[in-house]
Amino acid sequence: MLAIARALMSSPRLLLIDEPSVGLSPLLVSQTIAKIGELNQHLGLTVLMAEQTSIRRSGSPIAVTSSSW
Repeated sequence: MLAIARALMSSPRLLLIDEPSVGLSPLLVSQTIAKIGELNQHLGLTVLMAEQTSIRRSGSPIAVTSSSW
């Protein structure tokens, strides 16, 4: 979350987040994803998040892509 807070200091319109759940417990993963959703709604940020695990968040438009290398 510190890296996200640091990125927000420049008032971006687009936030790119790579693997925000790495090393977090399931509880912290859900809290982190919820906070990212709040940033999206309250600050009007566009959020592009790369994540290898399956994250479902109702109420937010998401695009899921998958590729097997």
